[in-house]
Amino acid sequence: MELAGLHFHDLRHTFATIALDSGALTMYELSRAMGHSSIQVTERVYAHLTRKDYCANRERFTAHVANTTAN
Repeated sequence: MELAGLHFHDLRHTFATIALDSGALTMYELSRAMGHSSIQVTERVYAHLTRKDYCANRERFTAHVANTTAN
């Protein structure tokens, strides 16, 4: 079966895009999985795909601080 215009690199990019969008891999983990020489290489290509909403991060941080100071 031949898919005109589809290249192996397109499949790598699709994998990386879905992995980041799903939250299955962090940027660091994706960098390792892709075999990139550094995380900077991965970020240069895929940084625009990362979520910009940091609400969940702030909530986890706030909960951590609250638990630490409560003890």
